Amino acid sequence: MSTLNISLPQTDLEFLQQYAQQQNLTVSEVITQWVRCLQVREKPSLHPQLATITGILPTNLNVRDDYYQHILRKHQ
Repeated sequence: MSTLNISLPQTDLEFLQQYAQQQNLTVSEVITQWVRCLQVREKPSLHPQLATITGILPTNLNVRDDYYQHILRKHQ
């Protein structure tokens, strides 16, 4: 395991220590859990079939406008 020194405002440090104590954790464990939570948010898992088609539509596609134009043409 690696060591990291960080600077925090005193009030943030006190809050972190109090929170860790209330949760029966160390400050390091609280930070580790927070980092893991961030990692999960960063990597949304896609269904394999969805992943295979991801990125095939053009980025400049305006679906809403195209749909409205289609409806207007259809009901003229």
